[in-house]
Amino acid sequence: MIFSVLLFVVLPNLAKSEDCNSICTTEWNPVCGTDKVTYGNQCSLEYADCMSKDDIGLDYLGECEPKLRKSRPNCEESMMKENCDLHSYSPICERSGTTYRNMCHLCQSMFEQQKTRNVMYIIAHMGPC
Repeated sequence: MIFSVLLFVVLPNLAKSEDCNSICTTEWNPVCGTDKVTYGNQCSLEYADCMSKDDIGLDYLGECEPKLRKSRPNCEESMMKENCDLHSYSPICERSGTTYRNMCHLCQSMFEQQKTRNVMYIIAHMGPC
């Protein structure tokens, strides 16, 4: 009796794994799944979705980051003199819908805008918009 119950549980998982395409490249093109897991690329996400009993979709491109909602950026005036292109790529979505390459770029843009008007950028979330 126990054997038949185990067989019932194991066989659907085996059948499902045979239907899933497990051949993915090792190319690092990270994507964040709706399960908040970073996958190496879209193929890896699709494989995880196929193997999972949960529905896993694409949340956004790039590595999963904790989502910051309606948060002010922590900008320091010293950032105005920095070469932001030397900072690592870590995209940030500002609530206007603009994606900045990293926090340094966002802060420089905000400081530049503040020269002519009173403006405060708000981070919608980490990752591209």
